[in-house]
Amino acid sequence: MIKPRIGVDIDGCICDWHIVAANIIAMEPPYPTIDQIYDYLRNGVPDWLEHKFKRVAAKEKPYRICPSYSDAKVYLNMLDKLGYPIFYITHRAEEMRYVTESWLDENGFPRYLDIYYTDGKSKVDYAEELKLDLFVEDRLDIAEELVDVVPEVILITRPWNEFKNSDKPILRCSNWFEIYNEITESY
Repeated sequence: MIKPRIGVDIDGCICDWHIVAANIIAMEPPYPTIDQIYDYLRNGVPDWLEHKFKRVAAKEKPYRICPSYSDAKVYLNMLDKLGYPIFYITHRAEEMRYVTESWLDENGFPRYLDIYYTDGKSKVDYAEELKLDLFVEDRLDIAEELVDVVPEVILITRPWNEFKNSDKPILRCSNWFEIYNEITESY
């Protein structure tokens, strides 16, 4: 049986880049708390905060030190051992390729076919190009776009999406154990 091709977002799905970025931003005026930053992520990011997130995203250090979601590593390695092809697709800039590949290796994530950076492209473009069968995403707006080209889209619940809902056929999972079970039971 042919295994489905799985697309996986990096930041927010397999690593907690947001907590690193939020801690960096919280140390600068106007000194928002971590809870306030997550409230902004849930309800709409103001321009001043968007600018700060972009500035943090342009630096390598936050990507080097961000913690992994340990359950992601465990279950992605299990899927890899079962022969599921996994493609990492990220909004990170191409300039972050070395630090991203190093981070994946150092944190024990499965060998990847390649990492796709969305410079000038969208995740939807890559999903179509790679003929993905399933995609794991943490941002509802992107999950809603992907649903038009990927047969199954899984939204992993995170603080910035936990109270948002969609009319589109998106499966919500709370953790990688649920994602693993969904994939192995359906395919």
